[in-house]
Amino acid sequence: ALWRGHSLTLARTFPYAGIQFMAFERYKKLLMKPGDEHLSPGRRFIAGSLAGTTASMSVYPLEVLRSRMAVQDAGKTGGIFFNARLLLQQNGIRGFYMGAKPALVGMLPYAGLAFGTFETLKIVTLQHYEIEQLPHVNRVVYGALSGLLAQTVTYPLDTVRRRMQTEGAHNIGRPVDLLAPVEKRYTGILQTLRLVAREEGFRTGLFKGVSLNWFKGPIALGISFSTYDALKAHFSTPQEK
Repeated sequence: ALWRGHSLTLARTFPYAGIQFMAFERYKKLLMKPGDEHLSPGRRFIAGSLAGTTASMSVYPLEVLRSRMAVQDAGKTGGIFFNARLLLQQNGIRGFYMGAKPALVGMLPYAGLAFGTFETLKIVTLQHYEIEQLPHVNRVVYGALSGLLAQTVTYPLDTVRRRMQTEGAHNIGRPVDLLAPVEKRYTGILQTLRLVAREEGFRTGLFKGVSLNWFKGPIALGISFSTYDALKAHFSTPQEK
């Protein structure tokens, strides 16, 4: 039960991370002004936001399936293909993009803050100490701080995304008509924010589970950013650095 949906997490993570970092470098080049060595903080934020949304939408159907499988009763339902077929029957193609609006709205500041903060800390450190590469410890710490800031600021929107993605998934495996239309409680971003806050409270509803994310998120982004920056430094030509 603890690993339910993990295979989809792995299938999603590989293309997501690759697309995100590749897109970030592309957007950086597009936003770079002629003659500048680095992007301004605002342009770093924009590049990160665009990279995050590009990667997120590329693998979004897998994210929806992963979220739905994670909340189902273990051992009572089928696997990936069963859930994909059922989602298609109940909701059509649009079902694979449930919660896409809050995901996009949340990803813009999340990825912008994560990439922007990491890049800013990196550039300030390199310039202050007049070094060419960040020490490995700094990479991990800066990535963790970036993830902590980004996740805390955007967590309510992540709660909205999960609620909209998993609506109806809790009934799978129970004696109900699986092909019957699913009654929608969460119809939009603002409506879901108000409903969750009213029924469950601001801190205990919209920020439910944030303490676990404070542990998981910074570690994941610390490893992700530090690994990418180290590999980029290793494989880049002097001109690209």
